[in-house]
Amino acid sequence: MALMRYRRRLQDWDPFANLMNLADAFGGRVLDLPSFFDEPTSQSTIWHPAVDMYEEDNHMVVKLDLPGLKKDDIDISFDGHILSITGKREEEKEKGDGRYWSNERFKGEFHRYVHVPMEVSSENLSATVKDGVLEVKLPKTEKNKITKIPIESGEARK
Repeated sequence: MALMRYRRRLQDWDPFANLMNLADAFGGRVLDLPSFFDEPTSQSTIWHPAVDMYEEDNHMVVKLDLPGLKKDDIDISFDGHILSITGKREEEKEKGDGRYWSNERFKGEFHRYVHVPMEVSSENLSATVKDGVLEVKLPKTEKNKITKIPIESGEARK
């Protein structure tokens, strides 16, 4: 029996296959390039809070997860189709004489710009913060409100 040398087929070779998993190996922090160049005492991270947007009968609703923030820490503005949400989470002072074993929570400013896909009214906008979730309600204009259409039977009447 003769031994044959294994040759990888060229179409199976992908030089970037392991590179794509590199961010996961370092907890997603590899792509946060500014933190590599900052001073070791400051933690600079890019924070993009998660956003959900859905449509109700009379409103567009935008929700953001902003744990630990109060209403005074958040600024909201609306300009036509762009909802701009900015804020800042202050860095906590170190507690006592203890040493940090992990320091992963996001600190600093964030900016989220949400494109609203339909025309909404700039009047009667409302926003509430409850349990770390910001909810912004944008009232639809009359032409964008959902209208129910009654269905008539196509059968002949007797």
